Amino acid sequence: VRERFERFLCVLSEMFDSDGAARLSAFDLVLRRKCIVLDAAAAQRHAIHADKHPELRHGFAQLSKLASEISRMVMDGPGSTALTAHQQQIAELRGRAARIEADLSSRIPEMRAIILRRKGTRNAVAASLPDQSALLEFVRVDAIKLLVGPGWAADRWYRPRYFCFVLLDGRPEDVQAIDLGDADEIDAAIASARKAMIEEGLQMGLPSRLALRSARQAIFDPIEKWLSGRKRLIVSPDGDLAILPF
Repeated sequence: VRERFERFLCVLSEMFDSDGAARLSAFDLVLRRKCIVLDAAAAQRHAIHADKHPELRHGFAQLSKLASEISRMVMDGPGSTALTAHQQQIAELRGRAARIEADLSSRIPEMRAIILRRKGTRNAVAASLPDQSALLEFVRVDAIKLLVGPGWAADRWYRPRYFCFVLLDGRPEDVQAIDLGDADEIDAAIASARKAMIEEGLQMGLPSRLALRSARQAIFDPIEKWLSGRKRLIVSPDGDLAILPF
């Protein structure tokens, strides 16, 4: 699934500068992947509760099976099935899962607090952002090879790279997608900044400031123009960006 996700993202990235629909499609895909990660975490919790409540194991097994099927259908897309029929099938599966969740949570008090009501859509995310804020959704893509496609003279190789998607509060149709470049170079800048901060601690001498400036130039300078007037940034890191003290 991850490889297919990264291939699709790289193909769309060639249209980021000129095609708003490509940016929206790519960002929607990123949100769907995040929902799948949440589904996996929920499955782990379901397994824990199944052990604590053996009489409900059948219900938890049904829920896990439905979650896997929903995730597979979302990532695979409609294929040869009509889009409306595909969406209807997913809606029916989600309805069945919601009913099972409701039944299980009514029998397990502690489960009520951890059932995720996921609304991973651009509209929902944009509406939930604070005023004058922006979401920075970073994605790291590993090295991949794309086979010859229409208009391509040869196969294409993509080195590891970072992308950043910028979503402003209340503006779900205005998503920016920025290719930040080589991930190995960015990871090296992050490692240098982290090493300098660890060695210098709170002193923050010249080496730390220079290392942090280099990391900022690689990560934030390419997206700064899209953040005018924003008073708050909500950062969703990926890869080595997760170790930076945002």
